[in-house]
Amino acid sequence: MERQHLHQQIATMKESLFDEGLLCRDQFQQLEDLQDEKSPHFVMEIFAVFLKDTIRQFNDLDKDLFQEEGQHKENTYRLIYLLKGSVVSIGALKMLDEINKMRQFWEEDNLEGTKAAYEKVKQERENLKLKVEPYFQLLRQVGPSESA
Repeated sequence: MERQHLHQQIATMKESLFDEGLLCRDQFQQLEDLQDEKSPHFVMEIFAVFLKDTIRQFNDLDKDLFQEEGQHKENTYRLIYLLKGSVVSIGALKMLDEINKMRQFWEEDNLEGTKAAYEKVKQERENLKLKVEPYFQLLRQVGPSESA
């Protein structure tokens, strides 16, 4: 009974990631399809790398966005695209939406809009982290061969 309850809880949590628009169902499914006996925790590992890399990317963007005007335009644009690539790779939809707004503001030379959108990107990353970590924790409890 306990095991069945855990499976139901995992399925519900996973579905909420999609229903809340945090993750793209198709992209997440593609990541799950890459899991096998040799890499049973592939999706968890991808998300762990993503969460770690975004901290580094945020640190780089923090340095660029708060420099003197004109010294950072090309590099900041490159950093925005690198962050976008990371976000697309896991299908983080809300983060992607905010990154697209950030990029648009940047192209319009609207630094305040860029910074505001950037803060929302960071908030959405934190929201995603708060949702996926408990999901992966439950998956670890039931084991890789029985994931939802």
